[in-house]
Amino acid sequence: MARQIREAFDVLGDPYKRREYDTYANIRREESKSDWSEDLKKRMQEREEWARMQEEKHRKRMEALREQRRAAFGGDQKELPKEVTEMVDAINVAINEARPGWLERVQKAKQVSSGLAVGMSV
Repeated sequence: MARQIREAFDVLGDPYKRREYDTYANIRREESKSDWSEDLKKRMQEREEWARMQEEKHRKRMEALREQRRAAFGGDQKELPKEVTEMVDAINVAINEARPGWLERVQKAKQVSSGLAVGMSV
């Protein structure tokens, strides 16, 4: 083990040896791909299947959460409950107070972007 570590440091420390190692390591790596064992291929397929199943579980959980949200907010209504609206308003006020001039900059940006949009549609 110590011999392998010492050899690794020798190769990494010498730029010529490093370049030679990198060149031949890539060639060997490509050749070895064709020699992968059936066991390794099977494990890779199992991992891919596991990842696919996890994605499916995540998608189902997210859909269930969306359904819960729709039920909590009264189906397809776009209007949020009064408490949520008040909370959002309070957060906006706090942001505007923490950043003086922010609201004016936002309004100018909206004017510029709407002017650009009007100019583009003409």
